[in-house]
Amino acid sequence: RKSSSSEGPQACRKCGSTGHNADNCEQVRCRSCGKNGQPQACRKCGSTGHNADNCEQVRCRSCGKNGHITRDCKEPRRCHLCGSDTHMARDLYAGQPQACRKCGSTGHNADRCEQMRCRSCGKIGHITKDCKEPRKCHLCDSETHMFKIEAGRTT
Repeated sequence: RKSSSSEGPQACRKCGSTGHNADNCEQVRCRSCGKNGQPQACRKCGSTGHNADNCEQVRCRSCGKNGHITRDCKEPRRCHLCGSDTHMARDLYAGQPQACRKCGSTGHNADRCEQMRCRSCGKIGHITKDCKEPRKCHLCDSETHMFKIEAGRTT
């Protein structure tokens, strides 16, 4: 809905200035922390100039490395519960009740898990929005930024 002229010019929702809207805003805003002026980096590869939806870098879901997909991975597959390469989570409890991938308990699956796990710090008992731990870059664990970028590349 467009505002009437009696309400005055609308401020851009990205930078707060008038005279343009968010679609035409030249101010860069970090998607992770929301601060203006930081380079917007792709959460897949860490490079600037595009986002994860447009990223051409493929990442393996098995080993987490860039450059190949799971089907072509040369690394041994690992159990997502304990990280071992000697078994898979589905084999760990063969003939026993399967463990929940969120909390490791039996008797329920992740969809019915009542244990809240924070996606920021990984601890059980709270969710991300209630996390008291400082936010860290998921590429390098720094608390000073969300991505570590040098000359347009992640390190």
